[in-house]
Amino acid sequence: MVDENSQIEKLLIEQKQEIGKLVQKTSNLEAAIRKLQKMLTLFCSPDTPIAGIMDSSVDAYRNVIRENISYYTLICDGVSKERLDELVEIMVETIAVPRQFVTISGVEYPYDMVKARLMKVNMEHIQYVLYCLDHNTTKIKKIRPYLLACIYNAPSTIHSYYVAEVSHNMAASKPKNKG
Repeated sequence: MVDENSQIEKLLIEQKQEIGKLVQKTSNLEAAIRKLQKMLTLFCSPDTPIAGIMDSSVDAYRNVIRENISYYTLICDGVSKERLDELVEIMVETIAVPRQFVTISGVEYPYDMVKARLMKVNMEHIQYVLYCLDHNTTKIKKIRPYLLACIYNAPSTIHSYYVAEVSHNMAASKPKNKG
């Protein structure tokens, strides 16, 4: 039990360090986007089309998310490119369009909170989401909101899920005393 707790503590420390790195990347990206938006206002007349420029910020988010989730590593590990692209696009669409609130599982969350959490999603979270999807037996009527909820909740539920799995497996492997 002590060894299991030390392993869990070690994993938590590693996750906190990784989150710190991701927060720094997010801050750098947001600063670059603000700078780009400021430059647009200074150098573009009101008649200048900025759709192409907005596309570049969407591409920037897409690239950061792909890097955060180790996109190409997941593909090399056998995850379907199409499945990954769906998850990435849901995240990008949610992050790239600022608004006051984002509705997830019927609850309105502040946009900045949702954006921060989605920018923290990493490879392990995506593997967890895909694992849960593969083992789901319930009919899903609205897949996009369901996937967004899964991705959004992954960072806050993954640890408890794996602790519960370990506890279940350890209990199942103990011999039962006949008394």
